[in-house]
Amino acid sequence: MAIRERYTSLSALPLKDGSLWFPLTSDVAVWNAAFPNLNLSQEFTRMHLWLHANPTRRKTAKGIRKFVVNWLLRASSSHVVVPLPEHMKEQITEPSFPAEERAVTVAEIRNLQDRMK
Repeated sequence: MAIRERYTSLSALPLKDGSLWFPLTSDVAVWNAAFPNLNLSQEFTRMHLWLHANPTRRKTAKGIRKFVVNWLLRASSSHVVVPLPEHMKEQITEPSFPAEERAVTVAEIRNLQDRMK
C-alpha cells in the first residue's frame, strides 16, 4: 500500500469540524500540472483566509478537494488577457512550445476534478 504523505508546505485549510486539512503530496502534484500559471502557495493562503473569514461556509474533509479544485479553476480563468495594440503585434514573434508544455484543456481539468471525487 502506498504511503499517503501530507504536503505541509501550503497553508492548512480549516474544516467545518474545526480541524485543519493539508492536501496529499499527490494532489499537489496534480494541481501543479493542471494549473501551471497559478502560485499554489498564494492560492492556499487566499483559501485559508476566505475560510477563516467565512466559518459557516467551511467544508468537510470529504468536500474540501472539490472546493480546492473549483477555487483553482476560478483563479486560473480570472486572469484577464489584454490585447496588444496593432502597432506592437508586429514586434512580437510567436513562441513555439514542445507538446509537453502545452496548456491544459478545460476537459482535462474536469476529468481531474471527477477523478478526485
